[in-house]
Parts: sequence; structure tokens; C-alpha cells
Amino acid sequence: MQPYNRGRNREALRKAIKEEEPDKKVWNKINVLEELSQEIEEAAKEEREKYLDERDLQVLSEGLSQLKEHFDNLPTEALPNILIFPETSARPLVYVVKPLITQVYKLRGVPVPSIQFINVSRDEEIFTYICEGEGVFIERQKERKKEELREEIEYMEEEVERSETFGNEGSDYHRAQRDMYATQIKERKKHIQYLLVMDHTKAELEDEIEQLKHWLSSLDEEAGRPDDEDRAYYEEIIKIYEEDLQYLVENSHDIEVFKNSLTERVQSVTNSTKARLKEIMSKDNAKPFFVDDYVLEGRTFEIIFSLLEEVAHSDGAASTYFSFFDSDPGNTSRKFQQQGEYFFGTSSEVDTLKNYSGFTYRRIPFTFNPDKFIWYKEENEQQIGVSKKSGGEYVERSIQADPEKMKALRKQLSKIGEAFVQQSVEEDTNDAA
Repeated sequence: MQPYNRGRNREALRKAIKEEEPDKKVWNKINVLEELSQEIEEAAKEEREKYLDERDLQVLSEGLSQLKEHFDNLPTEALPNILIFPETSARPLVYVVKPLITQVYKLRGVPVPSIQFINVSRDEEIFTYICEGEGVFIERQKERKKEELREEIEYMEEEVERSETFGNEGSDYHRAQRDMYATQIKERKKHIQYLLVMDHTKAELEDEIEQLKHWLSSLDEEAGRPDDEDRAYYEEIIKIYEEDLQYLVENSHDIEVFKNSLTERVQSVTNSTKARLKEIMSKDNAKPFFVDDYVLEGRTFEIIFSLLEEVAHSDGAASTYFSFFDSDPGNTSRKFQQQGEYFFGTSSEVDTLKNYSGFTYRRIPFTFNPDKFIWYKEENEQQIGVSKKSGGEYVERSIQADPEKMKALRKQLSKIGEAFVQQSVEEDTNDAA
């Protein structure tokens, strides 16, 4: 055994370390590269998920598959010549659909369809007016308006009563308030009266009064004359009708103006949508194909179909409606049994998509927090780039539009569409072989 030599052992250790250093440096570099790669992948995933998440990719894949199958099964002469995307959340889907459409039409040797967009308002009043008719709409508006007017009158009467507690010593301000409320209460009571008589015409009320009077007089001549209670009841009805008739005659112009005010907004919005649809359908032998991103209740398609009947003067059988996702396919299918052809990519019936609420880029959570709602709406418009204009034929450029975010979303959707087409070509080639 050799004696311990501090210097020699130190030198041997230094030599050993020196020999190991290159390997350590390599491993350090590998570790650094792995960490960097992981960071890049996480950053890329985070960037992707600003626009599309894993479930979005699933919906897009299923949707493109269904679209391809649909077009493959159509004879060339039945291929649609117009693709229409409802504003605004379906607008970016042009970029994911376009590669497939280009491929299909190229193989068939026919021109690709024109791409169009349509602005459809889905609010309750518009839907009722277009799909359930003006009569139903006016009846609901009347009831809603009467309730609003009565609530306003009740509030104003309470305010008048409260201001009267100041008595004659009240300030000029309180007296002015009482006078103002008294005038407004009178005006609202007049509007309630309008609502009560507006469904009648002068001729209808005169005819009703005449019939009631004739009925009472004929009973007087018979043995079974009405008793005093019945007579008083019918005489009271006649009196009410006569008052309504007088009110109708004296206020006919104001009543007509008020009645028109109930439908003014919905008529304007309806006419704008109808004009845009007419413009789209002006193409000879138009064969429209509607592509939406997400169906909740089917209102967009119902409105379009109802207006399409008027514009195209047909039963709408030539139109086809497709949605990438349907939240309630059973309900939607029932609605569209008699309204053209409808199909979808996938639905809430798929386990992984039960609570799916639409593409990430369009999602606006339902929340009563104003700050959060504004933030999400801005983020949505930053990526889509447009904002709905109620009553307009077209949407308008959003002040929140972010060109970089819009470009990134479109690029990602285009890549997904191109990858799907490439995979389909390879599968078709393999099947042929």
C-alpha cells in the first residue's frame, strides 16, 4: 500500500474532472435544449389555445369529414354555387373550409362557389316577427308594453306621493317634479288606451255595437226577456264599445303612429336582412349552402329559411344548412324536417363534447360581471375582426380588431384545412391502390 500523497491525489482528481468536462458540457447543453424545447412547446400551445383548443380541433375534424362525405355523394350538377356564412362567429371558418372546397370542385372540373356572408339578428323580437308572424309579434308586444307602462305609472305615482309629503312648503323643484310626473302619467295612460283599442277598426266596432243592440231589442219582443242583471251587463258592454269607438275616431292618427312604433325596429332589421339575402340569391340558378359554427336553438337557420321563402319564392328545398356543432341535434332535426336539408359535423351527444360551448375564438361567457363581459367581447372581436351592426345588411369593422391576431387565427385554420385535404388525398390514394 502506497502512502497517502495529497499532491498526487489532487492531481489525479483534477485530471479526472478534466476528462469528464466535455461529457458534462454536452449533457448540460442537452438539458438546456430540452428545457428550451419544452418552453417553446408550452408557449406554442398557449398561443394555439388563444384561438383553438383540443375540443375545437375535434369539432373541426369531424365537421370537415362530414362536409367531404356530403360533397362526395352529390352529383356534380347538384354542387352548391354559393357558400354563405352567418356573421360573425362563422366568418373565420371560411379559411378551414376553403381548402376542401377547392379540392372537391377542382376534381369535378367546375368553378368554386362564391363566398358570401350574411348578418342575421337572433334576438327574441326579430325571431318572433319573422318566424311566428306579425300578428303574434304585435300581441306579445302589446302585453309587454302594457306591463312596462303600468310599472312606469306605478313608479311615477309613488314619486308624486313622496313629493307631496313636502306640502305647500316644497321647493320649486318638487313642484316641477310633480307636474312633470303628472304629465307623463297622463301620457302613459293614453298609450295603454291605445293598446286596448288598436286592434279594432271603426267599422268593426260599429258592427259589434249594432249587433248587440239588435240582439237586446229582439229579446225584448220575446217571452223570455233578459232579466235586469243580464240587461245591465250587456248595456255596460255596449257602453264600453261606444267609448272605444269614440276614442278610436278622435285619436286614429296617434293610434296608428303608436302601432307603427311597435314594429318599426323589427321591420327595419327584417328588410335589411331580406335585402342582403335577395342580393346573394340574385345569381342564376342559385344553390345556396349555409355554413354555421354552432347551433344552440337553430334560430339563425329558421330566420334564414323563413326569409328565403319570400326572397326566392320557393319552398326552400334547394337550400342546405350545415353546422360544425349542434348542441341539441334532436330538437334541431325536428325543426328542419320540413325546412330544406340540414346536417352537422358533431354534437353534444359525443361524451367529450357534452359541455362544449363553441370555438375558443368566439366564446363569450354568460356573466353579469360587466368588466369581464367587456373583456371577452373585445377579445372575441380582436380575433374575428368585425362587429354586428343591428339592422344593417353588413357587419362593420370592429374598433377592437387586431390584425396580428386575425392573421394568426386565419393561418391556423388554413393549416388545419390543408392538413385535412392532404390526409384525405393520401387515404383516397391508399384505398384506390
